[in-house]
Amino acid sequence: MGSTLDKYSFATAKRRIFGSRKTFAIIFAIFIAIGCICIFCEGTSTNTQSFGISLVAGAIISIATLWIEYIRSGEQVRSDELLRSGLLAVYDRRDLVQEYESHVQGCKKIQVAGYTLAAFTESNEQYFRKRASQGDSVKVQMLLVAPDSPWAAAMEVSESKPAGAYKQAYSVIIAKMSGIDGVELRLLERPLPMMIYRIDNFLYTGPYPFSGASRLATTLKLAEDGWWYERQCQEFESLWANAKGVSLT
Repeated sequence: MGSTLDKYSFATAKRRIFGSRKTFAIIFAIFIAIGCICIFCEGTSTNTQSFGISLVAGAIISIATLWIEYIRSGEQVRSDELLRSGLLAVYDRRDLVQEYESHVQGCKKIQVAGYTLAAFTESNEQYFRKRASQGDSVKVQMLLVAPDSPWAAAMEVSESKPAGAYKQAYSVIIAKMSGIDGVELRLLERPLPMMIYRIDNFLYTGPYPFSGASRLATTLKLAEDGWWYERQCQEFESLWANAKGVSLT
């Protein structure tokens, strides 16, 4: 047993030592030093100088290769982390009409949270009605910050909207979305920290700006195989469970 443990301990030690970039860098630095001695030491032969030049050149190339590998491995680590999070793309705005529509067509489930959802309603009402009339309703969960809440009023100011603009938008939602099978609407009595727009296997999210139009806010696109996607889905479900239902019949 003792010899087996020693064998594995020795193998582990070798891997740690010779698998270290730092160790190889030190070894190559020693080669360069030896090569310089061979080149510049007085009384050395031509063959020794040639050997020294070759040693220095080989060590420099090896160090350069090691450095390139180090940079690439760092990039790979960052890439792997982004893949695990599910991040697919970053946009400098939120009004991605064509991007959203490409996923809405043929989708089965949508979860969307916002302060007005005016653009969402305007873009999708007729499509949802058509799908419902064909017996293929889209399950839509619309989560809206209560338009008469202080948080909605604060966002109106941030977006330079006139007072009562969100209440008017709410009235439009009720008028347009009423009677569509599969569509649900709930009001949230609390501020919404981030926009959430899930379309089947993709989810768009991003912060609300302190000032300026939210349509110009940074937007992230997430895929369902990432932990970030799962967390945002959980966030929506928590908000949905604590919101008040509104009749759309």
